[in-house]
Amino acid sequence: MMNKMRALHSSNHGFKEVQERLAEALQGLKYGSVEIQIHDSRVVRITRTEKVRLDYPTDGEAGRE
Repeated sequence: MMNKMRALHSSNHGFKEVQERLAEALQGLKYGSVEIQIHDSRVVRITRTEKVRLDYPTDGEAGRE
């Protein structure tokens, strides 16, 4: 996979930046997705979508604490 990603960039600087940005996008992500958009064989956008679950007590549990 690394060789395929390396082929997306003509310079090592670009490849390292993509690696760093992907690592940032994935760090701490429990639920969600990371989308990589490519134009003309180059990564142009990395989008992180995080899903957060909020647990609220039901009506019967409210006020028991």
